[in-house]
Amino acid sequence: MTRRVDHVDDAIRVEYIADEGLADEGLADRLRRSMLRPFTLGLFYLACLVPLVALLTVEAYAMAALPGAAIVTMSLLFFTPFFGRWWLRRTAPPGTPVSAEYGPDRIRLRLGTYDRTLDRASIRRVRRLSTSLQVTSRTSTDVLLIPDELLTPEIATGLLEEFGRPPWWRRLVDALRRRLRASG
Repeated sequence: MTRRVDHVDDAIRVEYIADEGLADEGLADRLRRSMLRPFTLGLFYLACLVPLVALLTVEAYAMAALPGAAIVTMSLLFFTPFFGRWWLRRTAPPGTPVSAEYGPDRIRLRLGTYDRTLDRASIRRVRRLSTSLQVTSRTSTDVLLIPDELLTPEIATGLLEEFGRPPWWRRLVDALRRRLRASG
């Protein structure tokens, strides 16, 4: 089935039937990338902080804590892609209806048994990840990954224009470049 776009009241609903490629090709990789970045930073800080605290408090245990933290970090980084693919195959196997509903005050994503609604007021940022949009919330750690199969070009453009601001460091670099051009 190709995707179906319906206009219901003041919302737009996009429906699609999941195929083999949804979990295997793109969305699992996108899920891994979106989960891995904040997860990796947290583990990196933890892996650095634990041995440092151990070194400052009890010198003998610092050497035991460092390899342990490295093993935990590396094993979690190794298994994250497999978990994402497994989760998607279990949640939205081929033949399962998936849908997204875009209203003026909320976005609802349904991937098989996964059903998540996010208020537009709580959206912090929307960014493009290859063939999906990553919607990050201000109020929770949940991240919506909306595949292109559940987006129309108008919806994607509208979300990116409204919430697609670059990260703080990119805005800082751009501001510094503008200031240097203006002064020099």
